[in-house]
Amino acid sequence: MVENKGSLHKGHRQRLKNRASKSLETMPYHEILELLLTYTIPYKDVNPLAHELIARFGSLGGVLDAGYDQLLKCDGVGHETALFLSLLPEIFIKYSSSKHVGRVVLNNVSSCINYFRSIANIKKVEEFYVFCLDAKKRLVKTLTVNGGNASSVSVDLSYFTESVSAEGISSIVIMHVHTGSSIYPTRADLIATKRLVSVCYMLGINVEDHIIVGEQDYYSFVSNGLFHMLSKDVSKSLVKIIGIDDLEYESIRNSFKNKKTEK
Repeated sequence: MVENKGSLHKGHRQRLKNRASKSLETMPYHEILELLLTYTIPYKDVNPLAHELIARFGSLGGVLDAGYDQLLKCDGVGHETALFLSLLPEIFIKYSSSKHVGRVVLNNVSSCINYFRSIANIKKVEEFYVFCLDAKKRLVKTLTVNGGNASSVSVDLSYFTESVSAEGISSIVIMHVHTGSSIYPTRADLIATKRLVSVCYMLGINVEDHIIVGEQDYYSFVSNGLFHMLSKDVSKSLVKIIGIDDLEYESIRNSFKNKKTEK
């Protein structure tokens, strides 16, 4: 990599790399971000940009979780940099989950929650994760099915269908991040769940549960009666949730409140 000869930071990039090759432990967060930026911005001092991004998003984690669109709005951040930084959290999840393939058994709500929290951070956007399991409930792979924003989530059904059709997948668990104070399913959550379950039903794949995860608590569709029981007929029961209208939605919401009162 060619450095500008007149730059006061001549050799600085190499020093960063030398330090990183020994350990990241003692490196400040802005220097770690600066090191990352050198791979997409080759001929410019990126130290000021690293400071600006951390000031804007609050932390190194905030920068990486900001997402492509938000990063692209920052002065000095182009397409390659925004894409590179926004992909890192998903790469970390893939890295972490890949080490557990075939070794982790997800056969109840607690095991799913514990595993989920070990691989994923609660972000400021809503997201769907799917744990794909074999016949013995062992993890085959973890999918991130969507992109979201602060209050809603969308599901790419084509990607989902292709991914869960892989050989060896017998069932799935849907994990859904809620960013607000409520962990109860919204109408959009119910419709998205219906779509995913409908696809699985046609593919002969059982949906074990849909678990909504908040910062402090969680909501299990199975435990709260939306999946009446863990059985081969779960898909048949949930596939009936079609085009939820206002009256149906209010009825479901009231059932949430009643269950909460009973507890």
